[in-house]
This record gives sequence, C-alpha cells and structure tokens, in this order.
Amino acid sequence: MVKLISRKQLQPALQWSLTTHHGRIVSLGLIAGLFYGYTYISFFIADLWKGQSQVVLNLGFLYLGFQLLWTRRKDLANVTVLADDRIIGHTLILAAALWLPFIRSSISLQAFLWMLILIGIAWSSFTPAIFGRFPLACLLILAGFYPDWIWLSNQIIQAVTGPYRLENAMAWISSLLLRAMGQAAEAQARFINLPTGGVEVAPGCSGYDMAFVLVGISILWGLFAKKSGLRIVLVATMGVAIALVLNIPRIMLMTFAAVYWGEESFDFWHGVWGGQIFSSLMFTAYYYGAIAIFDRPSQKISAQ
Repeated sequence: MVKLISRKQLQPALQWSLTTHHGRIVSLGLIAGLFYGYTYISFFIADLWKGQSQVVLNLGFLYLGFQLLWTRRKDLANVTVLADDRIIGHTLILAAALWLPFIRSSISLQAFLWMLILIGIAWSSFTPAIFGRFPLACLLILAGFYPDWIWLSNQIIQAVTGPYRLENAMAWISSLLLRAMGQAAEAQARFINLPTGGVEVAPGCSGYDMAFVLVGISILWGLFAKKSGLRIVLVATMGVAIALVLNIPRIMLMTFAAVYWGEESFDFWHGVWGGQIFSSLMFTAYYYGAIAIFDRPSQKISAQ
C-alpha cells in the first residue's frame, strides 16, 4: 500500500508547527487561510457551473509559481533570517489572520488578506530578498490566489475608457450584420432592437471574459514551453481576435433566440450548455492557431 506521507515525515512538521514560535505563527496564518480557501473553492465551483474557465489560469499560475520556487528549494533552505525580518513577517501574518475570518462580504478583501499572510510567511521564513530573487514566481503565486481577475481588469478598463465601450461596439457590429441578413435591427448603445423585441449585450456577453482567459492561457503556455516573448504576444493577440470575432455570431444567435424562438431557446443558448458549445468552438480554433504559431520553426538567415 502506498503512503503519501509517512509518520516519520509528518512528525517533524507537526513538532515544528507546535513547539517553535515561528512555526506557531505560520500555522495560525495557514489555519486562517482555510476560511479564504472555502470562499476560493466555492467561487470556482460556481464559475465552472456558469461555463467560465478562469480557474485554468489560477491553477496554471499556482503550478508554475510553486514549480519555480521548488527548483531553487536548496537555495531557500540555506537562507539566514534576521530577527527584524521575523518580526515584520509575523506582524503581517497576525494582522491579516486576525481579520480574515471576519471578512465575509468581499472576496477581493479576503484575497488581499490571504496575500498578506503569504507575504508575511515568505518574509519571515526567507527574508524579503525572496521577492527580488524570484519576482516572477512570487507574482504568479499571488496572482493564482486572486480568483476574479476578469472582473478586476474589466473594472480598471472601464474606469479608464468609460463604461460599456466593448458592449456598445459588439451591439453595433452585430446589428450591422443582422441588417445585412435582412433584419430591421438597430443598435442603441449596448442594446440591439428589432421590431418584435430586443436584447442587451451585457458585460458578461461582450467576449471580454473569454478573451482574457485566452490571453492568460497564452502566457502560461508560452512560459511552460519556454517560447519567445514575440510568439507569446502573437498567440495572445490571436486569442483576443478569436474570442471577439466568434462572440459576434453568438450575440446574433441569442438575438434570434430571444426575439423569434422563445424564452426557452434563449435560456439554452445563454445558459451553461450554450456557453459550453461556443467555448468548445472557440478553444478548438484557438488550439490549432496556437499550435501553428508556437510550433512553427524559427527561420534562420544564413550569410551567403
């Protein structure tokens, strides 16, 4: 029978966490993190049920970040921590751990407190030099523990450009194509109106969510495969184009469903199954396009 962790391996870790001052504080921070862990997992279960895929990004960020640190674990084991660094790290852990169990209304605030706990653990265990020596690994781990980058990035973009710019553009382009098909469609801001009804291109239907996911997958894929920055940018740009272009016929289809085919048909195409169908088409197109770019051999110019 295979044992994942033997008693001999577990006993020193338990002894360290219970008998040393540093171990007790780190354990307290990790226990407080269980409250956020429940919220974190619940968020992604609901996200998957709605047909979203951003959990792939978070798992990829966490795996890649911890892998980068694991490959340098011998260097981390030989770090000497000063007393001042221990005090600062412990202060961050305790301050965040005491607040975290009582914050239930904001997942972003919970994530921020959990990040403070992680920063405090790293600071008190490996000194702040870890952030300078392994910046990419630290950023990937922190990014992986924030669950809703789509929402946060969308809020930042709307604060800079104004609200509903992408939704308005999607409604306008879709109405043009509907008119080209003989439909009396008219776009008013983010609404598409037909003589017998209309639909709203809401933020979740603009194609931004899937475009963001494909950009993240492109970065992770490129980092895993050790591709050049140029190829990663090309694949990410292609992903954005695929997500936005394929979203237009999806909006048109849902407009037909809402106006002509009835509420049940609209709920199907707007719900989990319809979203999965479009996601499958999008990921298939993206996969073959990314393979073509990433696997294309580099052209070398030889001197004549």
